[in-house]
Amino acid sequence: MDAFTVASRAYYDCEYEYQQAVAAYQLGRVDEALNRITLMLRGCPTIDGYRYYLRGLIYYELGNAAGASRDLERGALETWDFRGLKAYVEARMLADEGRREEAIERMQQAELTFERTRGPFLDRIRRELAALGGKPVVREALSSPPATPIPPLPTDHPTPPPILRVLHNQGSGPLEIAPGRTLMLHFRGPAGFTFSSARILQVYLVSEQTSEGPELEMQLFHPSRQWWEDFKPRWGRNTIAAPDRFFYGSGDLFIRLHNPGENSLAIDDVGLEMSVISDHGESETWSFLDR
Repeated sequence: MDAFTVASRAYYDCEYEYQQAVAAYQLGRVDEALNRITLMLRGCPTIDGYRYYLRGLIYYELGNAAGASRDLERGALETWDFRGLKAYVEARMLADEGRREEAIERMQQAELTFERTRGPFLDRIRRELAALGGKPVVREALSSPPATPIPPLPTDHPTPPPILRVLHNQGSGPLEIAPGRTLMLHFRGPAGFTFSSARILQVYLVSEQTSEGPELEMQLFHPSRQWWEDFKPRWGRNTIAAPDRFFYGSGDLFIRLHNPGENSLAIDDVGLEMSVISDHGESETWSFLDR
């Protein structure tokens, strides 16, 4: 749910609204799911009828059988897909009418055709199919032609930089970056952290050295433009201008440190000091120095 919230803030897409409705439903927040799916169906093109199937399921479980039937019919007209979630809702309706054999057949079809990433839905379908006295339909494995083995990667193949995740009010602790290596720091907000704007952001590179700058390259990730912005770092405090552009809606921030030199580089700590305006209009300060 949180990930789709961040995605929809960065770039609106009707599919994000649908996925949030699915997540809300699976979290037991049925009223929220119904509200989301209804608003989305009003504002988005109706070319993806499977969205009606979700609302049909909610209507059915709320006792609105007529509304459920209308949405199943509307969804079928929009997609011409009679499987998956539609088959599951119809199986439950058939079971209510005492038509057990037909219900088993439709429930088997739902289990066989349902999107495999929907674990909670699939688990439910299989439990209800067993309760009806039916068994999942066994899929026959398709024979595959012989394939040429994929060769191993060369030993010098670049690997993704390791990611170190810390809270806003914690430092990274001692770090050592090998020559030519990159380290990515993911600063996260505490649980429930929200903000409306970031006013001040300072990145601290803590070291016993105080003179000259480190032989280090520093970048901050710009989420809306999807690129890394370069900064010339120095030991101690590094003030970042216009910090809002580097924060995700959740308050997350990504920093990348690269050692271009020929020797390993030791850093005692990396931390943030930041001042934000909360959603309630209050000023809040977060700092690893508060320890």
